[in-house]
Amino acid sequence: MESFDEIYILNLHGSAKKLEVAPDGSKDENVFDIQQGVCIGLFVKHNRKSAQAKVYHGDLWGDRNAKNTFLLSNEINTSSWNLLAPSSPNYFFVPKDFSFEKEYKSYHSIRDIFTLGQNGLKTDRDDLFFDFQRDTLIERMKTFYSSAGKQRDFLEKYNVFDSSSFDIEARRSSTRFNQQFVKSCLYRPFDFRWLYYNPNLVSRPAFEVMQHINDKKNLALICLRQSRRSEEGTFLVADRLINKDAVTIFDIATVFPLYLHNSDDAASQRELSLGFSKSPITNLKSAFVMDAARRLRVKFDLDNTKDRIASFGPEDIFHYIYAIFYSPTYRERYAEFLKIDFPRVPLTRNLDLFRALVAKGADLVALHLMESPALEKPITTFVGRGDNGVASGYPKYEKKTVWINAEQGFEGVPQNVYEFHIGGYQVCHKWLKDRRGRTLSAEDKTHYAKIVVALRETMRLMREIDEVIPGWPIE
Repeated sequence: MESFDEIYILNLHGSAKKLEVAPDGSKDENVFDIQQGVCIGLFVKHNRKSAQAKVYHGDLWGDRNAKNTFLLSNEINTSSWNLLAPSSPNYFFVPKDFSFEKEYKSYHSIRDIFTLGQNGLKTDRDDLFFDFQRDTLIERMKTFYSSAGKQRDFLEKYNVFDSSSFDIEARRSSTRFNQQFVKSCLYRPFDFRWLYYNPNLVSRPAFEVMQHINDKKNLALICLRQSRRSEEGTFLVADRLINKDAVTIFDIATVFPLYLHNSDDAASQRELSLGFSKSPITNLKSAFVMDAARRLRVKFDLDNTKDRIASFGPEDIFHYIYAIFYSPTYRERYAEFLKIDFPRVPLTRNLDLFRALVAKGADLVALHLMESPALEKPITTFVGRGDNGVASGYPKYEKKTVWINAEQGFEGVPQNVYEFHIGGYQVCHKWLKDRRGRTLSAEDKTHYAKIVVALRETMRLMREIDEVIPGWPIE
């Protein structure tokens, strides 16, 4: 901006990676045969240097022919531009609404709330290390460690080949099969799959954080640092191992456990103990906890079992944060900021409001962990006769029924529930789509019915959270 006088950015969009569509919902195509979106940048210098460049931005949506026609028949003076005001530290060359920047930046970043946070785990070989069925995974991993696992058909089917960043053959040679490594993992929202989790075998085990969740009683907050597709609602909770794509395929999920178990890091022990010597220790930073206690005028109690009226504990903070993240107004008001960095959390001084949001957050957490009693009251009925298989081209939604094949489906699914997204996933559709070609068991059908209830109740609680909050910014 100091080198040029005028900068024109024409965004041609067309990103297959972002699955872009035009604002009116019509098809958007790339001007080239590539997946990455395209833009045109014109950088202009005048004879007399300006103090700082003026930056202009424009959008061009549509199919390839329409874009090419526009580009061939127009120039700068005949195109529509919006004047931008890029500012430090990011200097965005796209329109941004930072109306609430000062307000938002006064809140605590999630990075300043939790001491330890790390990306979700990555196997680089999901077809090998994950499965819907525990027994199937066990047999596959036994084969992997046998002579049959070195045969060409097995190697090609499961991509058991070394890469520049992953020497799988060396890791196989240095490890042995152990059934105890078969664990439950959150693969996608409400989609729990079996994972062979040997930290010495999988590509990126995220052991620093997963050691506190794997086979431990814990809660873990899942969120994104940035959202390349500007997806809403990229927040989730888990009590087990967590895949990096748990909330979207486009960005890596970051995991923040509430408790740390048996940490050997002396510095972390000092920071996290908050004056307590009990195990597990909280992963909450002492500065944040002290600020919360000062605002609420009640003490922080690590156990929070003796006097829940005069104190608050780690899970209260967790549930409060979770409720904030599921406020529709929070998501809308701070949408621009949630796209570009870790979320921030406003702290209230109103103890009654804090307690009310804690209760809503606790209900949400119970729903998303599939532990809520509400899930035992299904609103759907599985109808039709057949083989219970999810056919190619399904699921399909029609008149409150989610069909898994031409004859069978789940009746009684509200349309807004079917269309509800968590991050990049339309949950009711995605869960079944990933099971195409598979036969749903009785347990699968029960689980899906619970997902429908969980999403309906999530939407209800989101409305109630906004009703509880008297206004923004929260005070």
